[in-house]
Amino acid sequence: MPLILGEILNERYRIDKLVGQGGFGAVYQAYDLALRQVCAIKENLNAEPEAQRQFEREALILARLRHPNLPRVIDHFTRAGQSQYLVMDFVEGHSLFHLLRAQARPLSEEAALAWIDQVCQALAYLHRQDPPIIHRDIKPQNIIITPAGRAMLVDFGLSKLYDEQLKTTTGAQGVTFGYAPPEQYGRGRTDARSDIYALGATLYTMLTGQRPPDAIDRLVHEAPLTPPRRYSPQLSPHVEQAVLKAMELTTARRFDSVEMFRRALTEPWPPAMEPIQPPEQTPELAVIEPKSQPSPAKRGWLSPVWLGVMAVGVVVLAGLTTMGLTWVYQGVERVLANAPSPTVTTAQIVKYQLMPSPTPVSTTRPSPPATATLPPPTRLPATATPLTPTPTPLPPTATSTPPPVSPLISSFLFTENNKLVRMNADGATVTLAELDLEIPPFTPISLSSDGRHIALAAQDDSSLQSELYIANLDGSGLIHLTGDNSYSFGSSWSPDGARLALLSGPEVEGNRLYVVNADGSNRQLIGPETIELPIQDPIWLPDSQHILFKGLERARWQLYLIQADGANLTCLTCDVGLDPDPTLDHILSANGQQFIYENGDDIYIRDIEGGEPRNLTANLDKDVSYPGWSPDQQRIAFGAYDVNSGEQSIYVVNPDGSNLNQLPIPALGDIVWSPDGQRIAFVSAEGLHVINADGTQRLKLTPDNFSVYQFDWSPDGQQLLFSSNGGVQGNEADFLDNFYNTDFFLVQADGSHLTRLTQTLNQKNFISWLPN
Repeated sequence: MPLILGEILNERYRIDKLVGQGGFGAVYQAYDLALRQVCAIKENLNAEPEAQRQFEREALILARLRHPNLPRVIDHFTRAGQSQYLVMDFVEGHSLFHLLRAQARPLSEEAALAWIDQVCQALAYLHRQDPPIIHRDIKPQNIIITPAGRAMLVDFGLSKLYDEQLKTTTGAQGVTFGYAPPEQYGRGRTDARSDIYALGATLYTMLTGQRPPDAIDRLVHEAPLTPPRRYSPQLSPHVEQAVLKAMELTTARRFDSVEMFRRALTEPWPPAMEPIQPPEQTPELAVIEPKSQPSPAKRGWLSPVWLGVMAVGVVVLAGLTTMGLTWVYQGVERVLANAPSPTVTTAQIVKYQLMPSPTPVSTTRPSPPATATLPPPTRLPATATPLTPTPTPLPPTATSTPPPVSPLISSFLFTENNKLVRMNADGATVTLAELDLEIPPFTPISLSSDGRHIALAAQDDSSLQSELYIANLDGSGLIHLTGDNSYSFGSSWSPDGARLALLSGPEVEGNRLYVVNADGSNRQLIGPETIELPIQDPIWLPDSQHILFKGLERARWQLYLIQADGANLTCLTCDVGLDPDPTLDHILSANGQQFIYENGDDIYIRDIEGGEPRNLTANLDKDVSYPGWSPDQQRIAFGAYDVNSGEQSIYVVNPDGSNLNQLPIPALGDIVWSPDGQRIAFVSAEGLHVINADGTQRLKLTPDNFSVYQFDWSPDGQQLLFSSNGGVQGNEADFLDNFYNTDFFLVQADGSHLTRLTQTLNQKNFISWLPN
């Protein structure tokens, strides 16, 4: 139970103030009656025997640490066999988080490097211990700047002694969005390079004033990591390079040690250290539950990387390798080969039942349009072949004969390795096309709203240029849209299915916005050329006459609106800016009349036609993220993070700011509304869950050993389709195969009838449900 202010703890420490509180304990400011000095006491309420043993072991080692940039551990003890307490120096000062917030602008390079150098020294000291000590929670909130100007690395709440035999340890599951590396989200092993990622992300914020995109977004949704010099042009190139290398998604591509990172920040890089090279294989990362994104039909769907109609997002290719995720395609001109007509095979369905018990939860107008000159369209025939799945049985369950399984309510489209596949409602699969190139996981493929056309991007293996193609849904009529010496950066179908908006240009940072008919004809440049590079995420309004997109203006992302003929360019946010970089189809209301966005620590709503923004979270002192509309546009859900306690939760609020309600449940990504707007699906560390929008009737839908990746509601809201490894576990060498190799599962929204739809356990990518 919480400590009482004024009480004497362990006959020595007077509790004076609650500093922060989280799910497993709290931090107090106290007064040491013996030494007559202020101290900090960290309480751990985890009473598990292993947690207590681990606490005792780590406390003894932490108590021996002595470094000028680390608080000392003075004492440790356990009370009544329940709570454990760690007594440390109380560090006076302000966190980098609050300093950056108060300053409202990035730090100078000199100041940032001076403080980060001190943190590097502290980290290097921790990593040299035997065994090494990994902090695992480096972020601006955990770096305190004292009145004397010293940077102190605090909060050992997630610090763990490194054990190379273990993938994780008790209590080491916490993550902070934007700063935690990919391997810290799942079963992957963390080591000193995990701290280097977080330190690089922290320095990124110090130098740019921006929180970097979350590692999940970068890995799964290909969210771009904007180079720091886009925000701070005066920044030294070698400092930018060092930050980007530290934030590589795969551990092998980061610095091997903090000392190497520290040296790279102070010295220009020799050629041998240049990090900007495309990876030749998929990064070695931990199992991750990604965020979901909305579709035009209902808000809260999966990412535009997976769904049609809305923006596909930026396809980051070779040359733009600061993301560390470059998918190299092979043989663009050999995309489709001749083959017989489509063949249908029926999927073998494995059934078993999972019936979880409900768990109640408390409550300047551009230049005139110009017609682009293109080479003649390239048309290649399609190949269709049947799928021949190899069954992978599920582990036996404790239930007896399962009840009959409800069929799919609708067919859906997905990719499997190099195939474009449709699964019918009866479980039969149809291979629509087979490509001569392998489709990497989460490749952007967009489906037109009428379900007749697809758009996909590919990369030439010799020129490394990305090119855009459209084709009919059956794989026929492939048309090459982009010309020579061009790069494609994303596309979006108009809601009427008649046109496609795409980003393409002569440079890897090209900023040309085009509109083309669905048959590949009448491609027109609509600009604008007055916006700084890059332009991202074109998305159509419901009228199919206006396009919304992001542009970088004065080192800040802004939201722009333009007519499809290139007229009436309007900046919607140039008076405020967007912070952080949003996903547009997530923030636009279904009727296209309003949009929501983050700025600072609050969420705002604004009319497309203009007017003053309205703050929806003015009284909520938390770090908010991922706002999303309910399908009926009556409510907005978003994630919230308490920077003091570390608590994560979901909030729901009306568009007018009334009825702000907290659902005290954590989520690792976006909130996915049911089609009727009455329920919310989300992924936590425990799996896939559904909860009523009022916080009642929480259901866990997946077994504990399932890693859930993509997921989406069925059109009628009665089922959820998701991809998972099905509980398959492997050793570290097999990890990437387990991450990308998945099957599709179906579960009723009440938690019953969990059904495996595919048996192949290979690379799959959900695209969209198909119209009936």
